Amino acid sequence: MWLQLINYLQWLSHKLPLEIFCFFGSLVEEVIGPIPSPIILMTSGTIVSQQGIHWSYLFVLALFASAGKTLASWVIYYIADRAEDFLLSKYGKLLGVSHKNVEKIGSYFNGTWKDDFLVFIFRAIPIFPTSTVSIASGFIKLDQKSFIRSTFLGFFIRSLFILYLGYQGIESFAIIKTWLAE
Repeated sequence: MWLQLINYLQWLSHKLPLEIFCFFGSLVEEVIGPIPSPIILMTSGTIVSQQGIHWSYLFVLALFASAGKTLASWVIYYIADRAEDFLLSKYGKLLGVSHKNVEKIGSYFNGTWKDDFLVFIFRAIPIFPTSTVSIASGFIKLDQKSFIRSTFLGFFIRSLFILYLGYQGIESFAIIKTWLAE
């Protein structure tokens, strides 16, 4: 099933304008966790390279991808924010976590630049699972403006990196993969 979805996404990459593909593809891959995260952007970067488009166009695509991922992340944040009260009232004792514990953790985040920086870093690092950040941010009720701002900027850096890997080709990915394995 996932292979069919991936093949469909690759087919779409040739049928849709690249900006639209990056926006919606990034939105979908953020919501559907099992889709390999870099597939949309690496495909897009490869297409840009194959079509002979200047590398600076990757910045435009990174903006579209960041917007799609940020929108999807905000939806996950919103659901987690709303679900926190329900889940902890029903299952908090079973998990050993109370609403008071979560509020205490949330009190450490007060909308300062440190909150932005932390979310930015977690978003920018390509190997960090992004849904976890959205869920945790919603649970602790991180300031929404801070969440959206730092999410967008972090995803921009991440998207630009992955687009560039696709632009440079599979050899670049293999080199980075060996660096990460060391």
